[in-house]
Amino acid sequence: YSFSVVDANGCTSETYPNTTNCACETEAPTLPSGATACVGDDIQLPAASGGNNDGNDATVFILYEGSSTTVTTILVTSTSPTFMWNAGFTPGSTYYVAAVRGNDDGSGGVDMTDPCIDTSLGVPVTWNALPTITLDDAIACEGDTARVRYQYSGDLPAEIDLVLGGVSRTVSITSS
Repeated sequence: YSFSVVDANGCTSETYPNTTNCACETEAPTLPSGATACVGDDIQLPAASGGNNDGNDATVFILYEGSSTTVTTILVTSTSPTFMWNAGFTPGSTYYVAAVRGNDDGSGGVDMTDPCIDTSLGVPVTWNALPTITLDDAIACEGDTARVRYQYSGDLPAEIDLVLGGVSRTVSITSS
């Protein structure tokens, strides 16, 4: 189809053709949910499902900045929905993963110029910062009650795993 616009003065714009390819059968699969992991750990999403492969398609997964509907910057491309932590990422920031399906580029990737390429909605992923603790004036003498002053940075509540005199114990932190 094509279209043009006629304004209130009777002036007609140029004609704009549409190049939609109605014969496209490719549909990207859907990722069921996002995920979180700790800095240094991999994020592995559940398997994608559905969609349609028109017979010559490949599927890749992209980790990107943007929103669930807008890809701003592709950071990593993978053949599986698993992504390794990268020191260039920002802990606590939300990134997105989407499935991309289109003609195979000959090496198992997707030909990004395929006119029938399709991208799923992105799901959020976040790498959480690791907690840190600084001990100030730790006094722990055998037979006495341990007195420890600390500065903690991280999400609460948290637990400290202590070993005092060969005895393991867990202490809960509810405020920093």
